[in-house]
Amino acid sequence: MKEIEVKILEIDPEEVDRKLIGLGAQKVFDGILKVKYFDTSDSAMRAKGDLVRVRQFGDERVEVCYKTNKRIEDGFKVCDEYSLEAKKFEDAIELFRGLGLQITCEYEKKRVVYKLKNEELDAEIVIDIYPTLPPFIEIETFDPGCVDKIVSDLGLENHERSAESINGLLRDKYPEVKLNGLFFHES
Repeated sequence: MKEIEVKILEIDPEEVDRKLIGLGAQKVFDGILKVKYFDTSDSAMRAKGDLVRVRQFGDERVEVCYKTNKRIEDGFKVCDEYSLEAKKFEDAIELFRGLGLQITCEYEKKRVVYKLKNEELDAEIVIDIYPTLPPFIEIETFDPGCVDKIVSDLGLENHERSAESINGLLRDKYPEVKLNGLFFHES
């Protein structure tokens, strides 16, 4: 499946939540997302620009994902994405280890996921909050025209956009932050 997405940086999560609910978006997840990336010992996947990851959405679900053919088109990150559900986070991790892949990066973030679908829009919008980073949203859709409408409806036209992955965003905008090992520490 072809994925088209863009990030809108440094947003106010409460305001975006209120506006999304006002637009009729359905909140489908709100919690901690645990993420682990995998690669071969010689980093062959990373060298090709491919990504294999396992994500656990709170205690609700586990997603296994492979992304390939990543590129920037018209200001959007575009890639081919294939995903499936797994029953257990640890089992998915052990599957990749058993295939000879190694964990190359692990982190967590707070994520709120919304589905927005009506006669003119069909998108998934997420609010991502990482330790030590300003919050941002990610808009994922099949129709790039939806993005400008959503950005306008949310009043975020003057916010900076990024088509980068989280790694690219950290490299370009927040170079002092390292993704691997980024965890919330409850006091």
